[in-house]
Amino acid sequence: MRALPRIRWLLITLGAIYGWTTPGEYVWSGWLAPTFEGLVLGAAQMTRLLVIAASLQLLLTNMSRASIFAGLHTLARPLEWLGVSRNRMALRLTLTLEMMENLLETRQPIKHLMYELQQPLDVHAERTVLLPVLPMSPMQQGMLLVQLMCIALMLWFGGFGSWI
Repeated sequence: MRALPRIRWLLITLGAIYGWTTPGEYVWSGWLAPTFEGLVLGAAQMTRLLVIAASLQLLLTNMSRASIFAGLHTLARPLEWLGVSRNRMALRLTLTLEMMENLLETRQPIKHLMYELQQPLDVHAERTVLLPVLPMSPMQQGMLLVQLMCIALMLWFGGFGSWI
């Protein structure tokens, strides 16, 4: 419920775009009439967005920052096969979120924030950042394998158009 006011305009826009741009049978006869099909598709997209926002809110409230980063670090392991350093990616994400939290906590006027952005950075400043790396338990590895198999099956069956 906390995230709902933040995404209300996105939800309204989704409903309007789908409702008034999808062809189909009009709800009423008139100049600005939405279609039944568009409203149904819009409601489905709005529901998907609400489910994603709710699951993200649950994830962020029930997990510590260290466990979130450890999970992202573990899930990014396949990126190393492509030459992407997951340690650097996790460090950049950590620093970005830390800076955003600092900016949101201070509640400064926009003029002050713009002034800070225009100031030169101290590129020689050093600091230590600890990134916790927690190994996955055998239970977690098994659950990840089951999820990957479900995704592979959905792609396999979806690729042949057998979903009705």
